Amino acid sequence: MADALRPRLDRLQELSKSLNAEADRISKVVQNVESALTDICHIGMAAYVLIESEDDQAGYTRSTHLAYARYGQRFRISVIDSADYAGGPGQEQVTLWSNCSRDVKLVAFNKLPELLDKLIELMEGTIEQAKHNADMVESFLPPSKEKGTKL
Repeated sequence: MADALRPRLDRLQELSKSLNAEADRISKVVQNVESALTDICHIGMAAYVLIESEDDQAGYTRSTHLAYARYGQRFRISVIDSADYAGGPGQEQVTLWSNCSRDVKLVAFNKLPELLDKLIELMEGTIEQAKHNADMVESFLPPSKEKGTKL
């Protein structure tokens, strides 16, 4: 029996080392992305993407989101677990990426490209709306005295 278990245990040990190495690697990737979003791009806009959701017939809904949102004084990448009960107050738990369990990090990491796409979409929409609003407000202003330009 021991002879049958030893190769399996050896393989599990090998796989465990590989999984831990990949988990460390993706944690560094997420830290670098968060740093780029906050320190380089200075993005102060929240975005959320669904990781998973489940509903039951009793009116209970549980969902998990990957988020880039304000956490304390800064925008950070986090995982948000929400639970809503029909007719009752909902609950929400926000966990910084760095504080999540390895299993949660591995699942949430798959949604990182989608989160970045969501930020792009939100920023493009915000820019378009700002341009539209600026054009509309400028159209109501009287021409300035300098070469007929608007204020």
